[in-house]
Amino acid sequence: MIRCKPERNPKQTLFMLLSFISLALLTGLFCVYADSIGIPQVIPQALFAAVVLVALYYMIRYSLTEIEYELGADTLTVIKTTGRRRVVAGTLDLAETVAFIPKSEFKKNKSRYGNIDKSFNYRQNPTGESMIYIFRFSGLIAMIDFEPNAPFVEAMRDNIDSCRKDSEADSL
Repeated sequence: MIRCKPERNPKQTLFMLLSFISLALLTGLFCVYADSIGIPQVIPQALFAAVVLVALYYMIRYSLTEIEYELGADTLTVIKTTGRRRVVAGTLDLAETVAFIPKSEFKKNKSRYGNIDKSFNYRQNPTGESMIYIFRFSGLIAMIDFEPNAPFVEAMRDNIDSCRKDSEADSL
């Protein structure tokens, strides 16, 4: 079994934190001066609440949550850890693979893969290079956007090829 835990980019986390603090300060100032420019207080207060909620979501999602990937002989498992809570987000059968490609290639050829019914983001960082794993699940086409390292990508490609050969041999 191969494990991969993507490295968190501290610069992205710091940038995100500073951006949200700046937005919160600006909306806070808007709350203070709303009466003087003739805007009802409820509008800037709602805006401030929305900024705080979005900031909390993104900070928890990208700063406090850790993602791990485990590759078995014929499965891919995604594990999310938030605080002390460790949850298996999903275990996928590699025999159901449609494609395993870099995100940049997926963006160029989206139409090639048809309609994606479900999409899951299991990235550690909000931006950066990632891989797209497209698979069949319960009659639907779904995809996972995640950040495996190079050895994990190579091992996963090998395991996908092996699973495809096994399923072709079973169908004969």
